[in-house]
Parts: sequence; C-alpha cells; structure tokens
Amino acid sequence: MIILRRPMKDFIGLENVDEATKKAIMNFSFYLTVGNMDEAYNSVRNIKNNTVWQNMAQMCVKTKRLDVAQVCLGNMRFARGARVVRETEKEREIEARLAMVAIQLNMIDDAKDLYKECGRYDLLCKLH
Repeated sequence: MIILRRPMKDFIGLENVDEATKKAIMNFSFYLTVGNMDEAYNSVRNIKNNTVWQNMAQMCVKTKRLDVAQVCLGNMRFARGARVVRETEKEREIEARLAMVAIQLNMIDDAKDLYKECGRYDLLCKLH
C-alpha cells in the first residue's frame, strides 16, 4: 500500500522548518481558532522566518482575523501590506478589508470570494 503525503495547503513552504517552529505554528493555529489571541501571539513571537509569518497571515485571512494579520504583516517586514491594512479602515465590511489584505498576499481567489461574500462587486470589478 502506498501512502502519499501531501502538506496541508496552509503549511506549504514550511516543510523544511525545525520541529520547534512547526510546534509553534500548530499552537498558533489552535489558539487562533479558539480565539485566544494572547497565547497565539506568544507561541510565535520569537519566529524570524518570513515564510512562516506569511503562512500565518494567510491563515488569518481565511479565519477573518484582520487584527492578527496586521501583526503577521508587521513581522514579515511587509510595509506595503501593513499600509494596506491601515488604509482599509475606511471600508465598512470586514470581508472587503480582508480581501485587500488577501490581494497583498497573492490570495486572489480568496479575495474574489470575500468581495462576493460582502456584495462589493465594485471592488471585485476593480480587481478583475
């Protein structure tokens, strides 16, 4: 019997990180899911790998945690992405704000879905 191992989509690019980093990412994901933001941040605050921070920012977009995505973008030293988060404050819908961050993270399909979800077809047309 052949077992094919494929990484989970959210963890692509993290195959070669050390065990401590993997554990920190899993803890981050868990605490993010249960809504304990302090513990989520504490579990990953010492990580210096940009790929790890990018994957966590993508997880934040999928879980609709704009506040945590902003922290991840800051730790990535991704000034343009962090600026976009600040500039999105004028948008009413959280999905529209998240879509703008998703675009910065090259998550175009997710951005399209978020725009559709909040009914912002004007921004969806602008994206196309």
